[in-house]
Amino acid sequence: TLLLHHNGLDITEIAEKRGLTLSTVYSHFADVIEAGILATADVLEIDDEDIEMIERTADLLKSKEENTLKPLYDELQGEFDFGVLRCVLSSL
Repeated sequence: TLLLHHNGLDITEIAEKRGLTLSTVYSHFADVIEAGILATADVLEIDDEDIEMIERTADLLKSKEENTLKPLYDELQGEFDFGVLRCVLSSL
């Protein structure tokens, strides 16, 4: 996954090329972000303001500590995929 990303493929293209679901590719990226290999902005196709908004909301809801995405997803009214949220939380 990481190699394909470095070769310029986006998440959808990586999933198709590897025969994986988007959720699985997002999980791979969440692991890479948590390990400090890539930054959230390097992986996700959302702007920095959205990343910051998700981070602030996650902090308020204690999403990382609670290890749950559903309240965050609901609070953001489903605007962002669970995979995106998982990647952002991995950077916290």
